Amino acid sequence: MANAEVTLGGTGAIANNPVLTDADGHFVFLGLPKGRYIITATRAGCAEGAYGRRRAGGLLQTLTLDGGQRVGDLRIPLWKYGAITGTIRDEAGEPMVDVPVRVLLRTIVTGQPKLTPGAAARTDDRDTAAH
Repeated sequence: MANAEVTLGGTGAIANNPVLTDADGHFVFLGLPKGRYIITATRAGCAEGAYGRRRAGGLLQTLTLDGGQRVGDLRIPLWKYGAITGTIRDEAGEPMVDVPVRVLLRTIVTGQPKLTPGAAARTDDRDTAAH
């Protein structure tokens, strides 16, 4: 992803960070000493990514570098935020204002699917379906 901000942290972190990815999503940190590093990436409209992360908000991994070691082709996933829109209407077909709405997340707990509460919002006075 272009224009993502990549940050390096850890025992050998350097002062000239963060860096921006180029048009192809590439980034470079040069002259790193031996150490353990955490690499994260952020971009507007996306959940934070990190080296070793397999899902949004998941665990990250550290990258251990030996002196003079060169590592290429690291993948740092970013997840685009989604949106849910709609209109809640009363029995007369009129949009309802200030109605609570909650998203349920499907998760797996001890091997079984379960719905857990996610983000919540309230309806407003915009009738987007009428346009």
